[in-house]
Amino acid sequence: MYQSWKSRAAACAIAAAIVVPALALASPSGAADANAVAKAACKGFGWQHYVDIDNAPFKNQGDCASYATRGGQLGTACFDSTNPVMSFDFRLTTPVDTSANTTLFWSSDGTCSGGVLVKDTTVAASDHAQAVSKCATVTGASGDNAYLWQAAGYTTAPANWWGCGVLV
Repeated sequence: MYQSWKSRAAACAIAAAIVVPALALASPSGAADANAVAKAACKGFGWQHYVDIDNAPFKNQGDCASYATRGGQLGTACFDSTNPVMSFDFRLTTPVDTSANTTLFWSSDGTCSGGVLVKDTTVAASDHAQAVSKCATVTGASGDNAYLWQAAGYTTAPANWWGCGVLV
């Protein structure tokens, strides 16, 4: 069928040129989608609320987006309260303004190393009324349970983060 090794090599090259792009089209896009979501979370001032896998903060939006594009998992710092009544750690585990995005831990030393106490929801809002509205939208629960994380003693948490008080 093939006259020489050159014609066989050419046939193989043509077959590879057809098959390789087809494999790329057939590959699952789950990882790419997750990277795009993480990259979008870095936009605006989002990058300021996240840390990398080593708990290191990002220098700017581009640093965060680049890390997310490479498949890096965004996390947030572990927040520790100075309020003896709210003596547990918390960490945002998915983007702000998503349901059940905050994990509260039994630890109270800023390590988030204790077992999971409960999950709550954190929203970003400029005032209490906006926080109540966002909490209702995100969680589906009505009522005025919104509290400012900083006012609860989490002084290093972003100033516009509100807990919804809808525990899961």
